[in-house]
Amino acid sequence: MIGNDVIDLAAAKKESNWQREGFLQRLFSEEEQQAIANHPEQETMVWVLWSMKEAAYKAWNRQTRTRAFIPHLLHCSVKVLDSENFMGKVVCGDFKYHTQTSISDDALHTVAVADNSQKIHEPVNPEIIKGEGGLPFIRDKKKLLPASVSHHGRYRRVISVCD
Repeated sequence: MIGNDVIDLAAAKKESNWQREGFLQRLFSEEEQQAIANHPEQETMVWVLWSMKEAAYKAWNRQTRTRAFIPHLLHCSVKVLDSENFMGKVVCGDFKYHTQTSISDDALHTVAVADNSQKIHEPVNPEIIKGEGGLPFIRDKKKLLPASVSHHGRYRRVISVCD
């Protein structure tokens, strides 16, 4: 199972006030709020954790076929590799997803996979096909491969499993 999320950091800065009362408490656990408070770039950590939750949710949704607003049930742990790269895990009940987040060109992108050995790629100009429940697939030769589509502001990212 795969999922991805992209955040246009300039758009997020204009559209979202993460410092407003109740914002962090509604979306993040105490541990996640502590990770935000302890990070030198708090706003960056807010979007890293949110993006991890979004990418993992897409993988979870593909796996369970359940749609729900559940950020409080997605528990993140994150390791900061450097100012632009993060690795983590997101746990939702019995499901666990491995994440990689990178920041470049004013965009933050997270990929989540259920199986850490699963190979993914970003196809160029893929044909997106909606399957059962609206789940995205791409056509690769004569096969349909699971895909994840994300867009925000100026950015759009599509990932798919490798054949």
